[in-house]
Amino acid sequence: MSSLPLHVFMAYARKDDAYLKELKKHFAILERDKKVKLWSDNDIEAGANWNQNIKNALHKADIILLLLSADALASDYFYQNELPKALEKHRNQEAKLIPILVRACTWEMTPLKDIGDCLFPRDKQPISGKPNQDSIYENIVSYINQLLPELNRKKAAIEKDRAEKSKLDAELKKAKADLKSAQTAANSNATRINEIEQKMKDLQTELREKQSKKYDLDRSARDLEGKVQTLEWQFKQNANSTYRFI
Repeated sequence: MSSLPLHVFMAYARKDDAYLKELKKHFAILERDKKVKLWSDNDIEAGANWNQNIKNALHKADIILLLLSADALASDYFYQNELPKALEKHRNQEAKLIPILVRACTWEMTPLKDIGDCLFPRDKQPISGKPNQDSIYENIVSYINQLLPELNRKKAAIEKDRAEKSKLDAELKKAKADLKSAQTAANSNATRINEIEQKMKDLQTELREKQSKKYDLDRSARDLEGKVQTLEWQFKQNANSTYRFI
């Protein structure tokens, strides 16, 4: 089972801050029991990178609550950044997206129309016009509390898949590194083999040259030996002739 708490990302317009605060109050028990951890841009520390903090929190989110109003939909950041990413995570089953209609707006003209069954209040009427708003917040929190076991199972499965993918990626990276090392070694060996073959050719050429020189020397030696033998024979002949005259 995945470790708790689950991360709850809350996107809203500044004019809807009062609705955000009321909603957070109703989450207090779940947060105290460490079943959920709420996050909104109010949690960004002064001087921190606002955009990067929102991206990181949205990336980690297991549950995404979008507080809808005309001001929220009019916000370029909300509509062009938070909404598309929230829908993507919802479609990929990486997070549960729950739109909450706090004030009247034309949400049906946005991509949210495709997940209207996830909208609160269930009658699709804004919270601002409800006489008993606490009951709406209570219904939202109760619904999420019922979802927690299933969301935890899904998160555990996702984390397991990520761990296995990470392991496979590491193994693939190692295999590629080993292959590269083997190729480098093979190239080095091929170069060494080429060098040895060239050395052998050079030695063979040198041997042939020396063999040719030896043949020439042997022939010269034989010629010289023949000349010496001829001189010796002539000397003996001359010596014999001289001896006969005496």
